[in-house]
Amino acid sequence: MQKRILKTLTNNFWYKVLALLFAIILWLVVYNVDDPVITRTYMTTVTLQNEDSIQDKYYEILDNSHNVSFTVSGKRSILDKIDDSDFTATADFNEMIVSEGGARGSVKINIMAKRSASLLKINGSNKLLVVSLEDAKSKQFVVNPTTEGEVADGYALGDVTISSSNIIKVSGPTSVVSRISRVTATINVDGMAQTVSDSVVPVLYDEDGNEVDTTKLTLSRTTVTVSAVILGTKKVSLSLTTKGTPAEDYALAGIESSATSVWIKGSTSVINPINVIEIPASVLDITNASESFETTINITDYLPSGVSLLNASDAAITVAVDIEAYETRTFEIPVENITIEGLSVENTLTYPLDAVYVSITGLAGDLNGLDAKTLRGSIDVTDMTLGSHVVNIDVDVDSSKFVVASSRTQVYIDVKPVEDDTTADDGTGTTDDSENGADDTTDGTDSSDAGQNDADTSADEETGTAESTSIRRTGW
Repeated sequence: MQKRILKTLTNNFWYKVLALLFAIILWLVVYNVDDPVITRTYMTTVTLQNEDSIQDKYYEILDNSHNVSFTVSGKRSILDKIDDSDFTATADFNEMIVSEGGARGSVKINIMAKRSASLLKINGSNKLLVVSLEDAKSKQFVVNPTTEGEVADGYALGDVTISSSNIIKVSGPTSVVSRISRVTATINVDGMAQTVSDSVVPVLYDEDGNEVDTTKLTLSRTTVTVSAVILGTKKVSLSLTTKGTPAEDYALAGIESSATSVWIKGSTSVINPINVIEIPASVLDITNASESFETTINITDYLPSGVSLLNASDAAITVAVDIEAYETRTFEIPVENITIEGLSVENTLTYPLDAVYVSITGLAGDLNGLDAKTLRGSIDVTDMTLGSHVVNIDVDVDSSKFVVASSRTQVYIDVKPVEDDTTADDGTGTTDDSENGADDTTDGTDSSDAGQNDADTSADEETGTAESTSIRRTGW
């Protein structure tokens, strides 16, 4: 039985081997026709390794070479199961080749499959990561807080600060970092009536005020916290006083300032009680001064704590101090402007002229304001006897501005004349008996009156009176 089986197996042996080989070849043909080897393109992003090896340089990947495409060959059944994420691409900066000028560098890209690596053939051995090289630079900048917009009416902007550190470090290529001139952080205060705080992104500017692109830069902080204090405002007056007294025969004529009031700002609790800014008298020292002068005063030196000027330009004011010499002028006051006191109703008073002359001492500016026609005065002749007298005139002027240097005049006091009675006439030149009787009586009276008149006339001749007016003017 065994021999039969063996004979059957060995019978036509080479034909059978040939048939087996043919079957294998046929299987391979069929297999490859149904699942052939194909090539597909994949893409992945290059992962950088050992970047610190060029830490003194700034690099920039050129030509988008960090996104690498490559082809992979393998069975269709295998490639159908993989995608871009099944591959990794790395570039080790330790293997960088730098050009002769040092401006460029290239790194070989190593591409690997995460699975079925042995069944795949990756065609990407010639791929390179190309970079530009430039000296790296780091520099620290002070972040300047600024604002945009206008605060609410009746309020003012106070201090604007950065609550955290105001220092920021910027790193990047020397050509970019060197362009940076200033760094600002701007907070919006439009319409605000109370203190505001916000997180703000710093902005970099060059010398021309153009914004610097931060794409190639690394900032130690991407935001800073900016706070803006909103203050109340108030208008207050300025008080200016002087120290000392001018030289002899000189006086302070006035003080003029380029500003009499200013706007201040501060917290409402601080500025509400303030109504005036006092400038110390020592600032305007006029001791022994004999001429006018000007000086500039910085108001900020005298503001209370917690108070500042709304407009910094208002800080300096110009003060003019007017020093004038005293002058003495003579004024011709009409006698009608002089009031007589103490004159008996039985007497009259006369002046030698139509006016009295009065000397008044004062500053030129004040004297210019006096008008002789409107000046008023008075004399007191109480208990004065008949005849000629020299009396003082009390001139009505402001004693704080003027001194009456000379105010005497001569007056003449006389007895008021008695007026004569005249008998009425009917126009015919005759009278009846009754009238004659009355006339007789009158004649008797007239006789006595005549005697009195003679006496008065005699007295008049002795005293030299001429007219019977209450105020008479003569050319003594």
